[in-house]
Amino acid sequence: MITIFDDNRNFYPYELMNFPEGESFVKLNINSKNPVNILWKYENDQELFVLGLIIDVICHNGGVLKNLYIPYFPHARQDRNTSKNQPFSLRVFVGCLKEILFGYLTNGPCLEKIKIHSLDIHSGVLSSLINNNPYLVWLSNPELFKSLDSCELIQHFNFSHINCIICPDKGAKDRSTQWADKLNLPILYCEKTRDPSTGRLSDPVIVNMENLRSGWAYLLVDDIGTGFGTHIQLANFIKSKINVPIEIFVSHAGFSNGIEPVLNVFDRIYTTNSLVKGHNKILDLQRQNNPLQWGSIFVVDVEKIFEKQMQERRGADHE
Repeated sequence: MITIFDDNRNFYPYELMNFPEGESFVKLNINSKNPVNILWKYENDQELFVLGLIIDVICHNGGVLKNLYIPYFPHARQDRNTSKNQPFSLRVFVGCLKEILFGYLTNGPCLEKIKIHSLDIHSGVLSSLINNNPYLVWLSNPELFKSLDSCELIQHFNFSHINCIICPDKGAKDRSTQWADKLNLPILYCEKTRDPSTGRLSDPVIVNMENLRSGWAYLLVDDIGTGFGTHIQLANFIKSKINVPIEIFVSHAGFSNGIEPVLNVFDRIYTTNSLVKGHNKILDLQRQNNPLQWGSIFVVDVEKIFEKQMQERRGADHE
């Protein structure tokens, strides 16, 4: 889902069509010379081409694209070649995005001062691919890409009842430490290993059992929950040791296996609406009007999350 708006919150609707042969096409009326922003809440890769079509119309009409918000940055989990028969998908995606932007970067002011914003990226490789790409960095804009840490979302929820943060694996250690420091809480460290050829996980390992205590409430923190299989496995493993209440926060929720399996294990879910398919499943649950389930899910809008950055950029432009 791609949304176009200016700093005064004027929205610019567009018509998306597909020709019989399958090509995508857009119609967008945008005559304003005011800088505009784009928010892309990811649904599928086809939207990358639609994004290119929209940017083309903006630049062709003399407009300026100021901010590109991509809260869930696609393919960040495929941040290397894990085997001979698997691609480095993130590099391919960034390459495609670079090709969309580069022609306009060198021809006029359309993207002269663009900033790309994301939320809780899965891999630090992404920042390196963008900020160290000679085609995407120029003197007037040395900080093209910025990602908001998930701990910045703490202010949008109430975690006063939580006693301990669960770190699900080694890759989440930095994120868990940030959350624990912000909330002044201890951490329950866990580890897992995955066989890249089969995708199967080993049984979880709890590193510091002294932080697993009866009567404590726990919050598992991670960046992405697609089917939540690994999270459910870990929560069930912890509960098999001591049956404690466990809640979960993920920045990006897909719910590919539905929401009920997650709520069967976790007392509460905290997330954003960064992924269209996942948020649609939350809305479906809301329409079912089951307060027991709906009351256990807490969602913050990514527009609200990025509002501070929008205000900072507006202020900088008026200085």
